[in-house]
Amino acid sequence: MRTDDFIKALAADTATPQPRPRRALGLALAVGVALAGILFAVFLGPRADIAAAIGTWRFQLKLIVMAVLLASTVVVLLRLTHPDVRPRSALLPLALAPLLLVTGIAAELMSTPPESWSARAMGTNSLVCLTIVPLLALTPLVVVFAALRNAAPASPALAGAAAGILAGAVSATYYATLCTDDSPLFVATWYTIAIGGLACIAAIVGRQLLKW
Repeated sequence: MRTDDFIKALAADTATPQPRPRRALGLALAVGVALAGILFAVFLGPRADIAAAIGTWRFQLKLIVMAVLLASTVVVLLRLTHPDVRPRSALLPLALAPLLLVTGIAAELMSTPPESWSARAMGTNSLVCLTIVPLLALTPLVVVFAALRNAAPASPALAGAAAGILAGAVSATYYATLCTDDSPLFVATWYTIAIGGLACIAAIVGRQLLKW
């Protein structure tokens, strides 16, 4: 190949449009949410008394907490797709959902007798939560990881963890409409374990899969 041809080939490669990480991530999130929703509707579905549950503050709170976690993780993940971002400062939005949940826990402790706290935290669906949330999160997690392959995260492990939290938040939002344990104490215990475990696994995978 002549030098002129080689230079033209390099210029053509440079001019080729590359997938935009933000657009790819947004599309992946939409696909992941849709697929998880279809799986939930087909195999699980909401609880029988959801019409009555919607009017209670505990049910509303757990949905709001999951929605805030989902939205804040999207912001974090978009930040982490940039190679020059400061990873620690990018994680700050993740504090919003826990702060909201702490407020709910305080309200729960003030409105219920101490002898009921343990039972409310344990609930009756802990094992179901620990099973369904990770399983339902697999589809959005795979799709989001595929989108992140086009990015250049400053910390592949943190990007992987954020992807795990994002997928877990999608899954937990759907599961929250099925779960009859509405206490903030239950949400703080079992939803956190389910999503946190998923984030840890995704961080390990991301460290290898998202290296650039």
